[in-house]
Amino acid sequence: MGKRTGKQDHQQTKQSSAHVQILGLGLDTGDSLPSALLFFDQQRYLFNAGEGFQRYCVEHKIKLARMSGVLATRISTEAIGGLPGMFITMADSACGALLAHSDAMTLYGPKGVKTFMNALRTFMNLRDVPISVSEFPTSTSDPEQAASLPQPTIKNDLVSIHPVILTGQQEAEQASDAEGPAAKRQRIGEAASGLNGHENGAELGQRWKPADLEEGQVVTGATGSQAAVCYVCQLPRVRGKFLPQKAASLGVQRGPLFGKLQKGESVQSANGRMVHPHEVQEPDQAGPCVIIADCPTPGHVPQLLRSLPASLFSTAAGPGPPITSEPSAEAAGGPVNCIVHFSPAHVVSEAAYREWMDSFGSQTTHLLANTSAAGGAPVLTSSARIQARLNLLAPQYFSIPSANPVNTAEEKPLKATQAGRNLLRYMLVPVSRQGIESGEVPESFAIADAQAELASEQPDTVVMASQALSADASSACASPEVVSRADRELLEVCFLGTGAAIPSKYRNVTSLYLRLFKNGGMLLDCGEGTLSQLIRLLGPAGADSALRGLNCIWISHIHADHHAGLPRVLSRRAQLCGHAARPILVLGPKPLKRVLAAYAELEPLAFQWVDCVNTVPNSLEASGEQVVADSIQAAQESLGLSRLESVPVVHCRNAYGIVLESTAGWKFAFSGDTRPCPELAAAAKDATILVHEATFEDDLRDQAIAKRHSLTCEAVEIGRQAGAYRVILTHFSQRYPKIPVLGDSRAETTCIAFDLMTVNLADLPRLPNLTPALEMLFKDQEELGAEEPVPQMLS
Repeated sequence: MGKRTGKQDHQQTKQSSAHVQILGLGLDTGDSLPSALLFFDQQRYLFNAGEGFQRYCVEHKIKLARMSGVLATRISTEAIGGLPGMFITMADSACGALLAHSDAMTLYGPKGVKTFMNALRTFMNLRDVPISVSEFPTSTSDPEQAASLPQPTIKNDLVSIHPVILTGQQEAEQASDAEGPAAKRQRIGEAASGLNGHENGAELGQRWKPADLEEGQVVTGATGSQAAVCYVCQLPRVRGKFLPQKAASLGVQRGPLFGKLQKGESVQSANGRMVHPHEVQEPDQAGPCVIIADCPTPGHVPQLLRSLPASLFSTAAGPGPPITSEPSAEAAGGPVNCIVHFSPAHVVSEAAYREWMDSFGSQTTHLLANTSAAGGAPVLTSSARIQARLNLLAPQYFSIPSANPVNTAEEKPLKATQAGRNLLRYMLVPVSRQGIESGEVPESFAIADAQAELASEQPDTVVMASQALSADASSACASPEVVSRADRELLEVCFLGTGAAIPSKYRNVTSLYLRLFKNGGMLLDCGEGTLSQLIRLLGPAGADSALRGLNCIWISHIHADHHAGLPRVLSRRAQLCGHAARPILVLGPKPLKRVLAAYAELEPLAFQWVDCVNTVPNSLEASGEQVVADSIQAAQESLGLSRLESVPVVHCRNAYGIVLESTAGWKFAFSGDTRPCPELAAAAKDATILVHEATFEDDLRDQAIAKRHSLTCEAVEIGRQAGAYRVILTHFSQRYPKIPVLGDSRAETTCIAFDLMTVNLADLPRLPNLTPALEMLFKDQEELGAEEPVPQMLS
């Protein structure tokens, strides 16, 4: 990715290096769109940032500095659901003021991008992140005129980026019917200026107000725009090599006149002859060109063929017209060097699409960057390696991550087609290196190799774990009757994220999935990447089944690491269930309703919002509406619960823990984020399972108090006060990359949570036995990670 050295010079026109690089491939789970990075020495342009992008950057040490713009190919959580996490990182003071050295970063996209940015502002404090928003018009070309590239939305000495809007058949017809000829000409005129609204993000947020949701209101959400954007990225022409001997033969003296000729200026020779630059240099070469192509459905293909035909570009490399002034990106023209295809596999397989690809000729390299190209290979290899090791130690608690199935459909290969891989790059400049470079592509990961390595390096750890799981249950307390007689289809607690504030290589942010089998399931908190983690745990089909079976989602508080993944989960669920989607009950803090109302203007979500305060016993703030009480009662019955109670805790305003009791006899409590809270301990009395946050080790009391989190010893003590049968610690500061420090806080009833850990009710007795083996596994833990950042969120 390159390291920054010295001060940035925005006027620098000489580009020593430029490339386009594939990032993420929609991750291994296939639930997000791919990303690509257009890299210059002094600027970066990012195309899409799906959920998990921030964690991907941490895994692969990708720096977010010098990011001049994010260009969305679609406005959906699938394409840009990772921006909240990315902006939190940029706003964090620990990141060194990533944007302080440059102009404001701009978020570009089709209609809806302003609404998306406003949605983020309902829960994030972005005052310290200078972001502008640029929304394209509905169309950037006039279908009544011959195809031509629209005016660039980005134009500088390094690149001109032209957006080409594909609206889809239905949307295009609706837009055409709604406009008369005069309005259409006016719209095309707006398109020619490059943007239909480039606004400062802070000012935009001050003017916008989301729709207000009533308690218990059912919200289906917007139908979702079909608009997609392809981007043509044109670099400036490469000036031909200056020929000093030729200049001298025409009577030009060495010195300043040579310099002027090299800058594109004509000069007068000693004999009075005017000498022009093109006479004393080799022919100029067309500048490199890259297309980011995203054609979401077969219905978009006809417009792609009309708006972006190969005939717009030279089909053969060679010299272009001479440059008579400084090179500029807009003036460049030539063949397309590379097309990065975000289009899904089923669209790429369309005959018309493949003919379009082939029409660019053999000089164009096609990088297939859709999720099928990834082949299900894990992109978060650090986490996958740990999961493989944990699976060897305790397979009943740690399953093997499920891969996204590979598309095995036979397709006729095209010339110059390359399956995309993570971090694969296509070099643009220098010209001598043009082409594919795979030096940064990570080595393939094999689960068997990771497990064999552990068995070889730590055989004692493997033996210890085996003995712990075959030994008698911890004798600290007798097993409750519901545990001793439990079958395996009553309750499973699935930890989808166990880290605090921001994701790390090893831990995602907070989410728990309660699998209730015949009673469906429930999500408790929903940090960014929750959907991806659910897919890794259950596989694509299993995750879809879990989403269809969800009966309630509960959010503890408004900090982004606990709910930023909620819109993506709701969107995917609505997509699976279609128009008949049953609205799911979302219980959350009062500020969450503004977030959901904003996202509902972008995508179908199908939910019913109810303030958590309505599940606090004897609350004076409860709405009293019958529809609210009925909705809560219906959710309880569908989940097989006799009690669903929120407990106010000590964190930010409107922060809660939760207590659930089943008609089958088990009792579950989750603390959310909190300082030690006696009210929670009382409500969780005799809990079968208490999941409690333990953000900091015992020596960091001042930090825990300042940030309103719990120490490990405090979490264990709350479990003791509650008389909980098993206490599972979670929400660890990312300063502990793999395992938290327990120290003297260890207890026979306590265990540590890991991402993708599954605890079945029947497996509770031996769960604490596993802790010593886990500590031995990570005894040589690497250096401490970064400090937990101060949340850039609204309280």
